[in-house]
Amino acid sequence: MSSRTAAKHLSFEIKNVHLPLMSVLVKSADLALLGNDLQQRFGDTPEFFDNDPVLIDLQSCNCSSAFA
Repeated sequence: MSSRTAAKHLSFEIKNVHLPLMSVLVKSADLALLGNDLQQRFGDTPEFFDNDPVLIDLQSCNCSSAFA
């Protein structure tokens, strides 16, 4: 089976697109701290994320222990 034929049978598809979106790198699993920091940073501009796509990057966060 060729790789092109095999790709048609996968459960996912990867498309190369450029999307305008905000990326948020979460550094702590402490939700209270995160909430306070977001409020402090964006409290005066609640429409900052209004209807905008946001990518939440948890790679730097040790979140597995927080939600176990």
